[in-house]
Amino acid sequence: MRMIGQVPAEADARRFVDYLLTRSVAARAEEGQSGAWQIWVEHDDHLDAGLAELQRFQANPADARFDSAADAASIRKQQDKAADKRRQNFHDVRTTTFAPIGNAVPVTFVLIGVSVAVFVFGYFGSEKTADALGQLLFADPKTSFPEWIPDRLAMFKD
Repeated sequence: MRMIGQVPAEADARRFVDYLLTRSVAARAEEGQSGAWQIWVEHDDHLDAGLAELQRFQANPADARFDSAADAASIRKQQDKAADKRRQNFHDVRTTTFAPIGNAVPVTFVLIGVSVAVFVFGYFGSEKTADALGQLLFADPKTSFPEWIPDRLAMFKD
């Protein structure tokens, strides 16, 4: 955002900013410390066009072509609608990624629950259930390792 110049009166500044909006130049007016109104152009690509229009405005501020408040209001209304539509389509991933969706239970919690159930039934259940638990863990302390295990892993053999 860059300042392109100053206009002495607030009404003239607002009128000029409205005119720039109709020329597809995004700008705004702010009151400066000296009391004059500063005109700021939002995009550097529009600096030259904004400066040229400001010079024309300062040369003849009463020119009728700068009376475009109604057109500017219509453009602002369209911009507001487009901004609202963008806001509706915006999803903040930081806050919605880990939030549960409705009443659905995330898959992770289901898997944790199944794992706990298998452990509990395997620990307190029958010998057959304990063997199934050992197969799930890929190593059952009740059985020895097969003979095909390499010698470098002999420490794991009975």
